[in-house]
Amino acid sequence: MGTKAENAWRAAAQFAQQARLAETQSERDFYNKVRDGLIELANEYVLLEAVRGRPPKPVNRVTNSAARSPGIPGPDRVAGRGRRPRSRAG
Repeated sequence: MGTKAENAWRAAAQFAQQARLAETQSERDFYNKVRDGLIELANEYVLLEAVRGRPPKPVNRVTNSAARSPGIPGPDRVAGRGRRPRSRAG
């Protein structure tokens, strides 16, 4: 059966053959576009299969508000996140 990438490569090869056999230019263009899309899909599957089973690398983010540029709001300052509701004393 093969992997998803192998299946996409096989399908791309079939569409390339169809493009070679096409009678009109519009048919050839259609088959070539589908072939190109399948090649992109196969490349994506190759990438996904290469990293399967491994967690993604963490993104290096600055989380300390004091370390940020003054004009960039931190996650504690955006849309009220990180704020505690004020208690209403009597």
